[in-house]
Amino acid sequence: MARRKGPRKQGRKARITDPASRPASTSRGRPEKRPLEQIRERIDTVDSQLHALINERARLAQQVGVSKHSSGQLVDFYRPEREAQVLRLALERNREQGGPLRDEEILRLFREIMSACLAQQNALKIGYLGPEGTFTQQAVLKFFGHSVRPLPLTSIEEVFHEVESGAADFGVVPIENSTEGTVNNTLDMFLISPLKISGEVELRIHQNLMGRMTMLGDVNRPQGREPERCRQDDAAGFGVPHRFAGRLVPVAGTACRARDQHDAHRDPTVAQEEVGLRVLHRRGRSLRAGAARDRARQAQGSGVAVPHRGLVPEGNPLMSTGYHVAPAERVAGSITVPGDKSISHRAVMFGALANGPTQVTGFLEGEDCLSTMRAVEHLGARVERPGPNEVVVEGLGLHGLRDPQVTLDMGNAGTAMRLFMGLLSAQPFDSTLVGDESLMRRPMERAAAPLRAMGARIETNDGRPPVRIRGGATLRGTHYEMPVASAQVKSAVLLAGLYAAGETTVVEPAITRDHTERMLQSFGVEVASRDGVITVSAPRALQATRIQVPGDISSAAFFLVAACIGAREPCTVRDVGVNPTRTGILEMLALMGADIRLVNHRSWGREPVADIEVRPSTLHGVRVPERLVPLAIDEFPAFFVAAACAEGETIVTGAAELRVKESDRIASMARGFEVLGIEHEVLPDGMRIRGGQRFGGGTIDSRGDHRIAMSFAVASLRAQGPIEIRDVDNVATSFPGFAALANSVGLRVETTG
Repeated sequence: MARRKGPRKQGRKARITDPASRPASTSRGRPEKRPLEQIRERIDTVDSQLHALINERARLAQQVGVSKHSSGQLVDFYRPEREAQVLRLALERNREQGGPLRDEEILRLFREIMSACLAQQNALKIGYLGPEGTFTQQAVLKFFGHSVRPLPLTSIEEVFHEVESGAADFGVVPIENSTEGTVNNTLDMFLISPLKISGEVELRIHQNLMGRMTMLGDVNRPQGREPERCRQDDAAGFGVPHRFAGRLVPVAGTACRARDQHDAHRDPTVAQEEVGLRVLHRRGRSLRAGAARDRARQAQGSGVAVPHRGLVPEGNPLMSTGYHVAPAERVAGSITVPGDKSISHRAVMFGALANGPTQVTGFLEGEDCLSTMRAVEHLGARVERPGPNEVVVEGLGLHGLRDPQVTLDMGNAGTAMRLFMGLLSAQPFDSTLVGDESLMRRPMERAAAPLRAMGARIETNDGRPPVRIRGGATLRGTHYEMPVASAQVKSAVLLAGLYAAGETTVVEPAITRDHTERMLQSFGVEVASRDGVITVSAPRALQATRIQVPGDISSAAFFLVAACIGAREPCTVRDVGVNPTRTGILEMLALMGADIRLVNHRSWGREPVADIEVRPSTLHGVRVPERLVPLAIDEFPAFFVAAACAEGETIVTGAAELRVKESDRIASMARGFEVLGIEHEVLPDGMRIRGGQRFGGGTIDSRGDHRIAMSFAVASLRAQGPIEIRDVDNVATSFPGFAALANSVGLRVETTG
């Protein structure tokens, strides 16, 4: 009897299968494993092995904890230097094994493993500037991993107090943000607290409009920290209707408040799943009125405060970049180099003092000059960037600068710090100048002392930054005979002389670069200069002008040396500034026998410019006349490489100034020469170098000095093995794009890290 089929059952689920995962049948009817299934089984096996190894690591961490506890003494469970060592080894293994995972992925995995294992010993308590869901909490998780105990605190002062008292093991506080620059409260606390910085974390900023509703039109009361800035962001194109501006509710913890209310807020920090909100409008970059700083720096840094500890390796020690430079046989080509750094600094600074807009082309977009640009913005000048290497500064007039309200961060720019010391000495407001780790070690008293003699009220920290300048000083002209030739000190005194009563005269013991004198004249200031005696008087005004910045001869020097030791045909560096106070490197190479020719001479404003052609030649050692030293002070690292390649002995004396640059450049070059096997002798004020030998490869620590890094990249032309150069981040301060340009002429520079 046939059964009548009933209606099909409702709600029956369809199943989607992966055809590749279905077992095939063999001739005997038994399923045969497909390749994909075999791979999955292998993955399961590897996962099991990984799990066992991670547990073994955790057990070893427990044993370390037991050992530390049993000592009966106060010990540091978290050792940043040990973490840095582990991460460095992980990175080296990843490169040796050539795995498919990127370096940053390996570092992220190992950091989380270490975080979890450390928690087996002693879960770290990390105080941070709250509330929950801030950038600073993100910095905690990025630096320490997720297996710590975050302690949200209400103020920066409370973070310091909790770490000092032992209630927290470490503290994380903001040191810089994308809208206000340096965070003064943090820097002030470091001046009075025994805590030290152990590392820094950089975060990218993302601004979102978030809420619990589904439609942007449902928003009726947006919440945020700073009502005025929110209105500015609306005008900048954030996409929020202007009707919100009058009803924005200022709250300290926008994420927490908005989570509990049917309303919207601007929260740039927290993932939506953490606070139960959805993104209504997304913007992938920091919102800031003022495009210059937005392009220059879109990150917030957080410093890690460590109790009673000196400076140790940064929390992301492997994130600094390096160069791997393979031996190269020859260089060839015609190139241009970035704009002159000294002229770019002064063009922006003097433009801020002028009446009207100053247009600058060829501006060096390196971090040093961007620090100067940000500083003049803080001082009230408006800076526009109409195109690449172009800047327009809307001047405020000689007496129009305004209280910056923030600490002025000079980054790595020693020129900027010393020139601003002179410029700010006569202003009616207080100001403070700081810089990066390298700049904070550099001497500032030789600029501060003559300025004090003029009436300036300047304080330094045992002769080094931070530099504090009290406003309201009345300056008087001076006659200052410099004990040591320094264009930066000379310029600081001349800038103060723009505000001083009477004449200000500087007497140089040797001629130094005269960009300040030339540019002041371009802005309409009368400057008398003859035989190293320079005099200025306070002008009525500076008149805005157009500045065309030539290529920096200090940057050209690396390629001039490369051509001298590795060219097989003529090489040319075009549009280089050949100011006679800067051409010491050309004279020194010519003394060594280099065939260097200046062609196509012309003037850009008051600065002479030419194309520099280098023809194949043989170099021989020389004793450098001391009169040339001040004319080539920044080019000596590259010149030392030329000396190592020349036949015979080269002797440099009278160059003590090299010991107080971004690094002790004499010592830094000597350490590199030791690694490469170059015979040399360090002198108190210079170096003796025996050249004429091919040398080996090795690992060079540039100590964060951009010119040391680039010089040893050029040395690869005579090296028998690859040269690894560490810590090259600061190359961007003076020569953005160096590696690409070097490769274009025949060097083999690979950026690592």
